[in-house]
Amino acid sequence: MPDPRLLLIPQLYRIFLTPITAIGIIGNTFNIIVLTRRGLYNNPCSRYFIALASNNLFFSTFFVTFNLLSTGYSLDPTGYSRILCKLILFVQQTSMVVSPYFIVLAAIDRFLASSISARRRNLSNLTVARWAISFILIFFSLFFISSLVLLEPQPGQMVPCRISAVTLYGRIYPIMQIVFLSVIPPILMVIFGLLTIYNTKQVNTVTTGDSRFRRTQYELIRMLLAQ
Repeated sequence: MPDPRLLLIPQLYRIFLTPITAIGIIGNTFNIIVLTRRGLYNNPCSRYFIALASNNLFFSTFFVTFNLLSTGYSLDPTGYSRILCKLILFVQQTSMVVSPYFIVLAAIDRFLASSISARRRNLSNLTVARWAISFILIFFSLFFISSLVLLEPQPGQMVPCRISAVTLYGRIYPIMQIVFLSVIPPILMVIFGLLTIYNTKQVNTVTTGDSRFRRTQYELIRMLLAQ
């Protein structure tokens, strides 16, 4: 007889993931609309937030919905198709990992933009933002490309598509995910967040002509802290 607790899991997924998916889609769509306004779109920090919101919208639309169907309704093709197993999990894990690094890039940009050094401030520009976003996407796509080879369907298992735990890579893979997703990003966010606060305290004089620019910068810093 199946464990009643296991039977409860699909019900919980159906109850909670449906509103979470809807909120994620609506919230990230709204963020993209706001950040593409004329006053914000040409700010490099806004580009990082647009990349973050776009990636989160993609993740909410496809992968949260996929998890809802696979766990909530037992509609999971990855346990039987090698191509779908490899492709879906590869794109899912890459999309999941890059989001916190877009926030890290925004934190670094705020640190540069708030610096009293003109040389550092000049590094806060759209060209650097485009290259930085591209680098993050390419780096993690290449880093996780090994999963395209090692992920295999596991029919009848609780996790129907995964890397075999009997291999060395299968043992260290969860550790790498934790380090890249839950350890490195928060540390970098805290470091550059504190440096940004330090920089803003160094700016004691704001001219009238700069007031609108400064107000935009402070709004973006508040958005960064909220993230």
